[in-house]
Amino acid sequence: MKRPRIERNVIIVVSAVALFFLAAGALLGIWSAGEMRELVSEQFNAQQLVLARHVSFLIEKQIHFLERELLFLQKQFDQKRFDPEVHHDQIQQAFQRVLESGVWKIEILDLDGRKNYTFLPYKAWSVKEIPGEGYTYLPAFENLSGRSVWISDIFIKPFGLDQFLGVPLPAPSPTVLLFNLNVSWFLSPFLSEIRSGKTGYPWIIDHKGRFLYHPNTDFIGKGAQEIREELLPGIPLDAINQIQRDKMLQGTIGTGWYYSGWHRGITGKIKKLIGFCPVHISDNPPQRWSVAMVAPVSEIEDTVERAYLKLFLCRGSSFS
Repeated sequence: MKRPRIERNVIIVVSAVALFFLAAGALLGIWSAGEMRELVSEQFNAQQLVLARHVSFLIEKQIHFLERELLFLQKQFDQKRFDPEVHHDQIQQAFQRVLESGVWKIEILDLDGRKNYTFLPYKAWSVKEIPGEGYTYLPAFENLSGRSVWISDIFIKPFGLDQFLGVPLPAPSPTVLLFNLNVSWFLSPFLSEIRSGKTGYPWIIDHKGRFLYHPNTDFIGKGAQEIREELLPGIPLDAINQIQRDKMLQGTIGTGWYYSGWHRGITGKIKKLIGFCPVHISDNPPQRWSVAMVAPVSEIEDTVERAYLKLFLCRGSSFS
C-alpha cells in the first residue's frame, strides 16, 4: 500500500532535480550568451580594425603617388624656364595620370610677377593676376623645400573639400607648382563601396576633427562633435566624443563602442562598434587624419541569439 506514495516521492524528487538542472542550464545559457556576445563583439571589432588599417594604407599609398607625380612634373621644368605654351602638353599628360585621383586643376604661381597660370584637363591654359593679398594658404616661399612636397590644410568650399600639394619651381623669381585636390573625389574610390558586416560604413576626420567623409553628406566639412550635438539631440555622445578627442585625434589605433542617433537613414539611439586607425598625410607640415569603421551592435545580435537558442535547445534536449 505504501508503494504508490514512494513512487510519488521519487517522481517529485526527480522532477525537482530536473527543474534544478533546467534552471541551471538556463542561467548558464544566459551567462554563455553574454560571454559569447562579448567574444563576437571583440572579433567583429578586430575585423573592423583590419578594414580601417587597409583604408589607411590605400589613402597613404595614393598620397605618395600624387607626391611622386608632382615631383616628376617638377623635374620637367629643371632645364627650361617656364613657358605655358611649351609646358602645356606635359601638364596635360600629367592630368591623364592624376585626374582619377582627384586632381582637377594644376596651377603655376609666379609670386613676384603676380601671375597665376591655370591648367584644366583638356582645355587651354589661362592666366590671371594674383590678388593683392596673395594666397594666404601658401607658406612662405623659403619654407618650400626643393624635393619635399608641401600639403595644405583642408579648405571648405561650396563645391566640396579642397586641398593643395605644392613644390617650388626653378625660376628667376619665386614660382610654385600646385596640384588642386578635390578631397571627396580622392576619397570616394576607397570608401564608397566598403562595408563592415551588412550595413557598417567608414568615416574619416581630419586633425581638426572635421568630417572629410561620411555617408550622411550633411556631416561632411563640419566638426564631428559639433554636428552630432546639433543633429542628434538627446543621444548620449560622451563615449564617441572621448574616443575622438583622446584617441583618434591623438593618432592612436583602437576599438570601442558608442551611441549614435543615425545609421543609413535609421534614427534613434543606436549602439555601435568602432575600429579606428590614423592616416599619415604629411610631414610638411605634420598632418594626419583618422579613419573609422563602424557598425551597429545589431549586426551581431542575430548571430548571438541564434547561437544561444541552439545552445538552449541542445541543453533542453539532454533532459528529454
